[in-house]
Amino acid sequence: MTMQNFMPEPTMQHPRNVEGPFYVRAGCCMSCDVPMEEAPELFAYDSGNHCFVKRQPTCSQELKQAISAILFSESDCIRYRGDDGSVLRTLAELGLRKQCDRNPPADAAPLWRNYVTFEATFDSAANMSESLRRHLATHCYAPVKFKDINGSKNAASFEFAWFEHYFHPVQIARENPGDSTWLIQLPSHVPVGLLAVIRQVDEWLTCNATEFHEIRWYTEADWRGSKLSLFTRSPW
Repeated sequence: MTMQNFMPEPTMQHPRNVEGPFYVRAGCCMSCDVPMEEAPELFAYDSGNHCFVKRQPTCSQELKQAISAILFSESDCIRYRGDDGSVLRTLAELGLRKQCDRNPPADAAPLWRNYVTFEATFDSAANMSESLRRHLATHCYAPVKFKDINGSKNAASFEFAWFEHYFHPVQIARENPGDSTWLIQLPSHVPVGLLAVIRQVDEWLTCNATEFHEIRWYTEADWRGSKLSLFTRSPW
C-alpha cells in the first residue's frame, strides 16, 4: 500500500545518511547510543559523534531494529520518509506519528500497553519499587535520576528520568491487600520516552522469572473496560 499524502520534512538531514526511507536529522543527535544499541548494523557516528544511517534495512528483522531505534530514542532525530503503509501504521500505533514525513493511515492510533499485572511474593510495594529502581539504574542507556519512593506495604510510587527533566511516574500496588497479585501503572501520556519505560519494566519482569509470574499487559482502555484483551508477549 502506497500513501499519497505528504508532510514536509522538518529540517535538513545529515549529509552522510544513505539514500532510503530512514534518516537522521542534521544537528539533532545527542550521542545517546540508542541507535547503536538497537540497530548497530544500520547506524554509525561521524567524526563529530553525530549519528547517521549508514545502511537501510534489508529484511524484516532489520526493519524492526530501525523502528526500535526511533522508538527508544528520547528525541525525534531519527525519522521515516518512506511510503510503506504497513510501516507508517506501525509507527503511528507506537505513538511515532510525528516521526513520519508522510501521513500514516488516519485510523492508526497509539496502542500503548501501560498497565501490567503479575504474581510476586514481595513483602511490600516499597521493596518492589527499590528492586525496579536498581534495574533501571543498571540497564538504562544513560545515568538515571530518581525521586524518592512514596508509599507503604500495599502501594508505592516514584519517578525517574534519564533525559533532562522528563520524569516518568511509576505506580505499584497490590490488586487486593494481602494477596500476591500486583499492578504497575504507567502514565498514558508523558512528554517523551513512554515506550522505552514500558520496555524497561517488561525486561525487569521477564528477566526475573523466579520472582514474577503470570505477566499480563493491558492498554488503558482494556484495563478500564472489559479487560478482555491482554498481552503475554512484550508490549510493543
